[in-house]
Amino acid sequence: MKIRHGFVSNSSSSSFIIGIKDNKDFDEGLTKDALIKVFGVERTSLLYNLSVGISEYISEHADEQTIQSLLNDYGYDTVEELMENIEAANLINDGYKVYTLSASYNETDDPIELLIGQGGLNDINANGVIIRNIY
Repeated sequence: MKIRHGFVSNSSSSSFIIGIKDNKDFDEGLTKDALIKVFGVERTSLLYNLSVGISEYISEHADEQTIQSLLNDYGYDTVEELMENIEAANLINDGYKVYTLSASYNETDDPIELLIGQGGLNDINANGVIIRNIY
């Protein structure tokens, strides 16, 4: 039996993986400005400030992952087991820089975290960026 230590999902949170590959906007890391570009919301849009808030939350709370950190978090004994079961490991193997993010929808007063936790983030797979809700 595998016991997961760390990035855990339960009924009061949503979890995401974010993979970045070959996108110059992310050369400085998972920044607010790079995420705003991914979301593609124009400054004149009524939703622009919301996209800024979501981008800030992600850039401040996402954790970069490595194969070793995933092995530790998920409790797998071998890289092969990890690769068979965890999508984030496969993205790292394919050359992506991978981050994980968890957002509560019960135990927070942060309206942006509540929005992400309750509504999730729409899956994105474009321009070398993958954002996927994993639970």
